[in-house]
Amino acid sequence: MTASERIDAMVRDGLAPFLKTFGFRRRGNSFARKFTHGFDVFGLQKSPWGNQRATSFTVNLGICWPRAQAILGRPVDKMPFTKSHCTVFRRNGCVMRERRDFWWNVRGDTPLDSIQLDLLERIDRYVIPWFDWTHDIDHSLQLTREYQLTDFIAALEKVQEELTQHDERRVAQ
Repeated sequence: MTASERIDAMVRDGLAPFLKTFGFRRRGNSFARKFTHGFDVFGLQKSPWGNQRATSFTVNLGICWPRAQAILGRPVDKMPFTKSHCTVFRRNGCVMRERRDFWWNVRGDTPLDSIQLDLLERIDRYVIPWFDWTHDIDHSLQLTREYQLTDFIAALEKVQEELTQHDERRVAQ
């Protein structure tokens, strides 16, 4: 079995069932789940420089705010599974203790149990709480401002305004 095939098996047999417990649906090496105002997107990315004996992978994280995407002229009409549909995005290492890009290395003879356990523990400890934290529009805006993505900031500010007006109307009733 090649290193890439071993990663696929780990996704199928370990990662997919684990993420399913958090409500994620799978498409290939990408996963998504719905939250009140949008979607969480989780994508496992294999290195393009790998070969049959060795490769590596990382994880891309994204938050899709469909209303913001519509404001940007990029409407989302179904559950998104790619970063291109996301309004907020990060690499997994940015939300973990390393605070830098992080890749797992896999060789054809690497025991995957330890890699899978490390991946699942990091998802549980860092990724899921990060997703939950970014469901707050203020937090998503904060992250987008860090990257100075002007169009995304403007779209999220509009969504924030709409949500505030909606909440104010609900309280007034």
